[in-house]
Amino acid sequence: MKRRVAVLLLVLPSVSIAFAQTQPHQKQSKPLKVEQVFVRGNRRITEAEIRSLIGTHKRGPYDPKQLDLDVRNLYDTGHFTDVKVSSEDGSRGGKVVWFELTERPVISEIVYEDVDPALAAEISQELQTKNIDVIEGADYDPVKVRRATVAIRNFRIKLGEPGATIVPVVEAVGPTTVRIIFRFGN
Repeated sequence: MKRRVAVLLLVLPSVSIAFAQTQPHQKQSKPLKVEQVFVRGNRRITEAEIRSLIGTHKRGPYDPKQLDLDVRNLYDTGHFTDVKVSSEDGSRGGKVVWFELTERPVISEIVYEDVDPALAAEISQELQTKNIDVIEGADYDPVKVRRATVAIRNFRIKLGEPGATIVPVVEAVGPTTVRIIFRFGN
């Protein structure tokens, strides 16, 4: 009798380990579904536009690789400074996915401080020639503003002002708009 109990004690752990090892495989055979997709933080870009850019959708498969691709696709539009995705367990055994977005503000105005209107028009034309779209109505991008500052400085050097300085100042006008002021000095 003692021998049977000892054998059972040795066999039971291996049976429970084998059972535990088969359980995850059974769950993996049935892929998780997306129960709901929520988008937060968008103001100008419509939810329909955002949904057209992502492959994750309600009743579709839950795929972390697809979520990563969705984040990249949203960043690649240039409309967002931050894109976060998170998920939580849903009430029906699937996943609920959240996209949290921070949109870039729009440039509402560009001011060339202490510059006559004719020179301001020439500067705008120079930026357009160099394909630097720091223009009213465009998304604000600090990298483009730095490129514009360098282009304006080079343009002023070409005009015979080698000691000219340009300082870009960005002012928030509202929650979704900014004003860019280029301050000139000698």
